[in-house]
Amino acid sequence: MKGFRAGATGHITNKWQVFAGYTYLDGEIINGIAANTAGKVPTNTPKHTATAWTSYTFLPNWEVGGGAFYMSERFANNTNTVQVASFVRWDGMVAYHQPKYDVRLNLFNIFDKKYYDALIQSDGGRSVPGTGRTAMLSFTYRM
Repeated sequence: MKGFRAGATGHITNKWQVFAGYTYLDGEIINGIAANTAGKVPTNTPKHTATAWTSYTFLPNWEVGGGAFYMSERFANNTNTVQVASFVRWDGMVAYHQPKYDVRLNLFNIFDKKYYDALIQSDGGRSVPGTGRTAMLSFTYRM
């Protein structure tokens, strides 16, 4: 497999943080054991994957953030006959910070995008749906 990965993270201001990442994979099966797999793309190998996230601290203790995750189309088998489409999923969060604890609400797949999270080769290729819109409330306590 040939490819590269790049990422950057930093602060635009002391209250505004950003993160971005990109991966390129040029996957190819060289010596496939199964018939009709040589020269094909391996199962569940997207050519492009990207993510971007930003968060901003407003008021002394509050933080809000959001971002997107992108994955290009992938194959569900090594003969490349079953394919799932690319997708973009948007997530967000709001957090309240204190010296001894944090309370955080994460929202995953805000727009309830239908996508496939995992691809399985068995039975000629199957797809596992991604999680729909989900909220998670977490509490972190520091000793």
